[in-house]
Amino acid sequence: MSNAELVESRLKSFSWLGFFFAPYYYAGYGKAVKGIIMAVIGFIPLTSLIVAIYGGLQAKKELPVREQEFNWLHAIGVFVVHCLIMSAVSLLTPGGQKQYEEEIKLVKNSTMRQYPTVTIGNAFDASFDDGNWNSFQTDKKEQIVEFTGKISKGLHTVAVTELKDLQEQTLNPNNIQQINIRYQLFSFSLSYFMGKDWEYKKTKDNPIFSKLDKKYNCDGIILEGGNLPAPNCKDKEGQTQYVNEAIEELIIHFWETGTPVKVQWAILPNGKGFKVKSMESDSWSGVEYNKIMSYIFQ
Repeated sequence: MSNAELVESRLKSFSWLGFFFAPYYYAGYGKAVKGIIMAVIGFIPLTSLIVAIYGGLQAKKELPVREQEFNWLHAIGVFVVHCLIMSAVSLLTPGGQKQYEEEIKLVKNSTMRQYPTVTIGNAFDASFDDGNWNSFQTDKKEQIVEFTGKISKGLHTVAVTELKDLQEQTLNPNNIQQINIRYQLFSFSLSYFMGKDWEYKKTKDNPIFSKLDKKYNCDGIILEGGNLPAPNCKDKEGQTQYVNEAIEELIIHFWETGTPVKVQWAILPNGKGFKVKSMESDSWSGVEYNKIMSYIFQ
């Protein structure tokens, strides 16, 4: 056989479909396991070239080409597996992971203008148990750094200290200023347990306030002098006891230890800054953003 005939023979035996689509080509002709193996080892540039050459040289020898119908379902299945492997590898490669780590570092190593001596990372890691930092991209290509954790005992103590200090200023039942502070605390307890947009008629549906209604023979919440909410009780003593017990419930449950939290920061498009995107926790209902941060950074 001449050299020209040898080259022609080899070209005829070479499969271009096997060369370009080896994993799927093998799967479509009944060798799905081998196709998956090719997909697994073919994500590295060097090994992918070896797989391609092998498929080109061996496909016509090993596969029943034109002898049986090509199974597109098997081929698509291996294609899906291949895509999943590629996605997983891209997330785990040092480059992709490094990018996410840099964005997390950007947030953790930064400080807030009001608290310039403590980094965000140190403040959050010290204030929450089971803290975890993560970074991901939204469907709109917005890069997010996310912190999740649980309120620590220390943070709970910091948060309730201010409430206890205010409570101690309400012990004189005849001092108008102290009475006003007491009812402000009661108003805050309503916002905390029912949300800042709570409604008077729905307080009876809340387990804490419905229990107090029954205990002190009261009928929901009304507005009293100075437009502060107060229990609608038949006697002043019952109203005072109702308010005091509601404040005690607030101190017990305010920023309760173990309550989950989630905070997200959105990285600016230039990658050099960020802003708070959301702060989520049952404990933060009715609490202003600045107040939340003041507790965390104390």
